[in-house]
Amino acid sequence: MRVSAVLTWTVAIVMHAVAGKNSSSTTEYPSKSGLKPWVDPDTPTNRHMYTSSRGRPWQLVMSDEFNVANRSFRPGDDHMWTSLEKPDGVNGALEVYSHNMTSTKCDDDGTCYFYIETASDNVTISAYNMYKHPPGYENVTFYYRAAMVQSWNKFCFQGGMLEVRSQLPGAVSKASGNPDLALGKSKQVTDTTYYPTWPGIWMMGNLGRAIFSGSTNRMWPFSYDKCEPEIFDPINQRISACDDDPGYGMNANQGRGAPEIDLLEGGGLAISSSLQIAPGMPTDFRLFPADAKGVDATNPYCVYTYDCKTDGANLIDVPASYYKKERGHKSWYQGLRYAANNNCAKSGTKVQSFSTVNASVTAGITENSCTTATCPASLDVNGDLDFIDGTGKNHWGINSNGTCFPIMNSYMGAYLCDPDNSDGRCASPRNSTTAKANAMDPFNYQMDAISSNWPIHLGAYTGFLTYQLEWVTGTNGYARWMLDSSPLFEVTADAFSNVPQNANNSNPEKVMLAEPMSIIFNVALSSSWGTKPPNPGSACRGDGSDATVNKICDDFPMFMKIDYIRLYQDQGDDLDADNYMQVGCDPKSHPTKEWIAGHIDDYQDNDNLVVDVVGKAFCKTNNDCTLGGIFGLKPFVQESVQTLPPAQLRLLAETLRVDLRGCEDRGDIERVLTGLVCLDQDTSLGVFLTWLRSANLQQHDRGILASKKPKFNNTFLPVIASSSENRPASSNQRSKNGGDDGVKDHHLDDEIRQQLDELEVLEASFKKAERLVHTGSPSFEKLKQFLVELTVLRAKEQKARAFLVRQANILQKQHEEMHAEMLHSRAQLDFFVEGFTNLRKRHDALLTDATRMKAESESTQDIFVSMSAHDCHFEQLMRNTLQKQMEDNNELQCRLKQAHDDLETASQKHKELEVQISQLKQERGDALKDAYCYKRQLRVCKTRMQKLQQAGGGADGSFFRAQSVTLRQTIATLVGMLRDAVVKDTKSPKQTLSKGALSILYQVLAPNVGAFEPESHLLRSSRGSGNQRDTTEPESVELNIAQPRVVQRYGNDSSDLDEVIRGILLVEGATSGDAAECARIISEAWIKFISTEAFAHGDCQDC
Repeated sequence: MRVSAVLTWTVAIVMHAVAGKNSSSTTEYPSKSGLKPWVDPDTPTNRHMYTSSRGRPWQLVMSDEFNVANRSFRPGDDHMWTSLEKPDGVNGALEVYSHNMTSTKCDDDGTCYFYIETASDNVTISAYNMYKHPPGYENVTFYYRAAMVQSWNKFCFQGGMLEVRSQLPGAVSKASGNPDLALGKSKQVTDTTYYPTWPGIWMMGNLGRAIFSGSTNRMWPFSYDKCEPEIFDPINQRISACDDDPGYGMNANQGRGAPEIDLLEGGGLAISSSLQIAPGMPTDFRLFPADAKGVDATNPYCVYTYDCKTDGANLIDVPASYYKKERGHKSWYQGLRYAANNNCAKSGTKVQSFSTVNASVTAGITENSCTTATCPASLDVNGDLDFIDGTGKNHWGINSNGTCFPIMNSYMGAYLCDPDNSDGRCASPRNSTTAKANAMDPFNYQMDAISSNWPIHLGAYTGFLTYQLEWVTGTNGYARWMLDSSPLFEVTADAFSNVPQNANNSNPEKVMLAEPMSIIFNVALSSSWGTKPPNPGSACRGDGSDATVNKICDDFPMFMKIDYIRLYQDQGDDLDADNYMQVGCDPKSHPTKEWIAGHIDDYQDNDNLVVDVVGKAFCKTNNDCTLGGIFGLKPFVQESVQTLPPAQLRLLAETLRVDLRGCEDRGDIERVLTGLVCLDQDTSLGVFLTWLRSANLQQHDRGILASKKPKFNNTFLPVIASSSENRPASSNQRSKNGGDDGVKDHHLDDEIRQQLDELEVLEASFKKAERLVHTGSPSFEKLKQFLVELTVLRAKEQKARAFLVRQANILQKQHEEMHAEMLHSRAQLDFFVEGFTNLRKRHDALLTDATRMKAESESTQDIFVSMSAHDCHFEQLMRNTLQKQMEDNNELQCRLKQAHDDLETASQKHKELEVQISQLKQERGDALKDAYCYKRQLRVCKTRMQKLQQAGGGADGSFFRAQSVTLRQTIATLVGMLRDAVVKDTKSPKQTLSKGALSILYQVLAPNVGAFEPESHLLRSSRGSGNQRDTTEPESVELNIAQPRVVQRYGNDSSDLDEVIRGILLVEGATSGDAAECARIISEAWIKFISTEAFAHGDCQDC
C-alpha cells in the first residue's frame, strides 16, 4: 500500500500471545498508546472496524501493511512471517522455495507491497523419497524457483474475517502476446497458457506445517472429534477422540488435526476457494466414476470437463432418477451457497430465471448433463436457492446478471495412503510382489475438498483485488468467501453436521473447523494441475522453436503481490461457547505447544530451524511498544521480580526503600515487592524492571543498585540517587556529586527526560506509601497479620519435621529386623535353588527333545502347507484359465453369429440387386429394338422426301408442300416415339437423347444434308452388344426446350447436333406458313419462320 509515514522499528518488550476467553495462561499486555500487539500502526484508523455479513461489529486484531521495504523473512528475522529454503515435494511440483525469492518493495509512486518472485531455473536436488520401494534418495530436477512464507507457530487465529489485497502472477505484459489483454480488465480470461503458476493464500491448522510431511501425516486435514470405530478407524487419525491420554498437553478424548482453508488457490481461468477436511465421505456418497475402459475410454478425464458419457459421472445427483435408483439417498454436502463474481462483464447467454431453474431442480434433472435452463449456474443441484442473506431479489446459485459464476469443483478430494498400502483406491498402491518398507505408520483414508471454482476476470492479473474470508467456529459457524465484500461461496456448519446417510449411517459427521490456523503465502508450479507452464517437466522454452512459448517464458520472473493483510474478530461478550474468536497458537481449547516441542523434528530440518522471536513488533512511537495500565503492568512486574536472584531482590527492595524486616526467604520478598510496586504506579516502573532483568546488577558505592551497562546507569542511576536525599548517607553522596547538576550532565534526550519525570512521580508515591506503612496504615496491619500467620505456619512445619524424624527412626529399626529375617530366608532360598537347579536340568533335557520333535513337526507341516499352497495355486490357475477360455469362446461365438447374420443380409441384398439388373437388361433390350425400328422408319421417310424433291413436286410446288407437311407430321411422331424410347432406356426423369439419336434427327430436319448414309452406320451402336450397354455409347444430353437457341450455320461440325432439337427448325425454301403448320403439327410453339437471306447475312436477332 502507499506509505503514509515512516515505520520505526524498535526492540519491543517481551511479546506474549494475545489472550482470549478460551486461551492459555499467556497474557496480553496493553500498550500505552492502545495499539494491539499484532496491529500495524500504518493501518488507517477508518479500517479498524468491520461489519460482518451477519451485521455484527468486528475489531481489527492483526494487520501488516508491508510498508517497509526490503524486509527479511528468514528464520528469526521477523516477528510474524518465516520463509522456507526447501524443495516442494507434493502435487508434481516443479519449483524449489528459497528465502531470496520473497521480500517487500516500494515502487517509485510510493506503493509498497509484499511479493513472491517466480523465476526460471534449473536445480537438481537429491531428495529422500519415502514412497520409493525401498525408500531412499533420488535426484529431482526443478525448473523454477519461488517462495513460501508462513506464520506457523508465530501467529494463529480461530475465527475472524481475513482480508488480503493481492495481485496474481501471469504473462500480462504487452510483449507476452496474451490475447486476453485486448478484452479489457472486466472480461473473463480465456487462454490458460498465459497463467502458468499456481498461487495460494491459505491457512492450515498449527499442528501441521506445510510441506513438512512428518507433521502432516495422519494429521492433514482432519476436523473430526468423534470416537466411532465402526464408522472410521481411529488408527488413521494421529490424535483421536478415542484416546483417553494423548499426552503432550493434549486434551483427553479430543480429535485433533490440521485442516485447511484456501482463501484462494490456483489460477488460469478460475480460482478455487475450498475447505479441505477429513475423514471424507465414503464412495457411496460421491460421484460415480467414469467408465475409462468403456464409453469414456477416449476421454478418461471427462469428469473435469463435465462431458462424461457414463451415467452419473458428471455431476452429483444428475440424472436424479439414476442416483435415486442406484443409491436411494442424497450424495455429497447439501445446501452449499454460490453467488456471482459481478466484476466480470455481462453475457446475455448466461442469464438465468429462478422460476425456470427451480422448477427443473424440483422435478429432477433427467439428462446426464446440465444446461442454463435446467440446472443452477453452480451446477450443484443440491445447493441453496434461497434469497442471498434473506434479502433483495438475487438467489443463491442463480446467475441473474449473466456474469462470471462459481461452479462446484470437479476435484472432490483424494485418497491418502502410506507407501506400503495396497488399497486399490490409493494413488500408487503397493503390489503384492514388493516388500513392505515400513517407512511410516500405516494409514489409508479419504479426504474431502468442499470447493468451488469461480471464473476470474483479467483485472486479477493486471491489478489488485480484495479477497475476503469470514470464518466462524462452532455449531452455528460458517465459512464465507467474498470478493470486494460481495459473496462468492459459503459453507455452513449445518453442511458438516447434517450430511446424507444410508441405512448403515456410515457417513462420518465432521465439525466446523476450529483449530488455530496459521497463514501461508506461496506460488507453486506443477505438471499435473489444470494450469501449468510450457513444456512441463523440462525447461520453459523446450527446444526454443515455438515463438508463442518463448514470449510466455520471456515474461518470467512473474510476481504475486500483496498490498496488505488484515484480520478482524468479534470481541463481543455474548458469543457462543464454541465460537472462539481469539488469536494465539496454543489456546486452552486446542493446545499445540507441548505437542510441537515433543515432535520438533517433524517441523524443522537443517535449513529451516525453528527460531523463537522476541520483540520486533510494529512501532511508530515508544508508546506503541510500552506497557500501559495497571492491569497490564502487574503480571509483567511479577514475572520480572521472579526472575531476579535473591541477592538482587534485596538490593531492589533497598533501592525502592521497601522495609524487609521479618522477610526471611525469597517468597516473602517477592510478595512484598509485587504487592507494593503494583498498587498505583505508572508504566515507567515496568520499563525500569525490564532494565533490571537485562542489567548486570551489583552494589554501587553509594549503596544503591548499579549496572556495568553505561546506558542503564546514565538513565536511571541519577534519578535513584537524587531520590535518596531524605536519607543522610544519600544526602552526603548527593552533595559530593553536585546535587541536581548530576542529571544535567548526562545530556539526556527527550525520551529519557520523560522517563525521569515519571520516576519523580513514582518517588513521591513511594514516599507516601512509606509514611502510610509507618503510621499504622491498613497495608501495614495486613503485613503484620500475614507475618503472624507465617510464624504459625513455620511452627507447624517444625512440629511436622520432628514427627517425621521420629517416624524415620522407627522405620530404621523395622528395617534392621526385616534385614535379619531376610538373611535367614536367603539361606532357605539357597537350598531351594539347588533343588530347583536339578529340576531345571531335567526340564532342559526334556525341552531339547520337545524342541527337536517340534522342529521336525513344523518342517513336515511347512512341506504340507507348501504343497497345499501349490495345489491351491494350480487349481486357481486352472480355474482362471478355464474361465478365460470360456469367456473367449463365448465372445467368438457372438462374433461368428454376428458375421453369419451379416452374410445372410448381404446375400439377400445381392439377390434383390440381381433381379433388378435382370429387369433393367430386359427393358434395355426392348428399348433398343424399338429404337432400331424407329430409325428404319425415319430412313424410309427421308428417302421418300428426297425422291419427292427430285421429282419437283408439281409445277407450283403444292404437292411438295402437302407431302412435306405429311412427312413432317410423321417425323414429329417418330421423334416423340424415339424420345420416349430413349427416356425409358435411361430411366431418367429428364428428357435426354444420345448423340446418335440427335444425328438421325439432324439428317431428317436439315434440308441440305449430304448423301444417304448406309443403314449399318446408323445402327452401329445396337449391333453385336445384345442386351448389354455398349461402353462407347455417347453421353446423353439434357433436353431444355424452355430456352430455344438458333442452330448455327450448316457448315458446323456434328458436335452441334443437339442444337437442332433445342434450337429453331430450319427448312430451306419454306415459307412462314410452313413454319406455323409444322409448329402446329408437332406441338412445338417455339418453331418460327426465318428467311434464308436474313439467316445468311446474320440480320436476324435470334441468330
